[in-house]
Amino acid sequence: MSTVRAEFHASFSDVCDEDSDLVLQSSDGTLYRVPEFILPPTAFAPSPAVIPVDSPDEILLPALLLLSGLPVPPFPGLDVFARMVKLLQSWRAPLGTLKSFAQSPLFLEEPLELYTLAYKCGWAEAAALAARKTLKLDLYDPVHAKVLESMPTGALVRLFQFHRARRELFKKELGDGFNECCGPCGARTVGGEWRALMARMTAEIEKGNEESVCSLEMEEWYECECCWGLKCKECDEFVYDRLETLQRIRMAANALPEIEL
Repeated sequence: MSTVRAEFHASFSDVCDEDSDLVLQSSDGTLYRVPEFILPPTAFAPSPAVIPVDSPDEILLPALLLLSGLPVPPFPGLDVFARMVKLLQSWRAPLGTLKSFAQSPLFLEEPLELYTLAYKCGWAEAAALAARKTLKLDLYDPVHAKVLESMPTGALVRLFQFHRARRELFKKELGDGFNECCGPCGARTVGGEWRALMARMTAEIEKGNEESVCSLEMEEWYECECCWGLKCKECDEFVYDRLETLQRIRMAANALPEIEL
């Protein structure tokens, strides 16, 4: 019966100090010789024997590259990155250098998962960026239930508050009764056109598309055309001052909050 001889990974095969080097073995069987000083003191006890690590090469290799200060190839997905973070946490290794990796465009394609990971690791900037990306999601859709259930309570509460606060603050900044009276003469209007525009803008805000509010694209909205073209039945003047109204809308959009951890 033949046995397969375990081989060292090319990047971790050189002997630094034979008396203090540690040899780790991934669950795939690959060996990694590493100087003891690059690992956190509490990670492993000194041992002359091979130390098994319950992680495959795709997790163990980038972890060791990071700790060694060597270039790390792009991660294939957020799941691999998250598992590597978990391994480093089990070693009590510092995670500060990982913050830049967390903002990868690939990871932002899974904003709820990234937000959860960033919140747990205390990466405020990455968490805020991921939270903004979640604005395009319906948090009440059952498809998101599993990841929402895995969130720490604090993270979940802040995320729902973030979604709600943006909508409510936008409406508050514009005022409940704003633009329900004719600008030139003050006569009260039905306000249906303005409420329709508010509903459209609020929907865009909820999806994180505040850049579309007050944009050239907005000028083509049917709701805008109805507002800007509406004339007062009392004085026959345009009810809404287009430039003044757009300025106030822009100020409300610029005042929208970011999530706070």
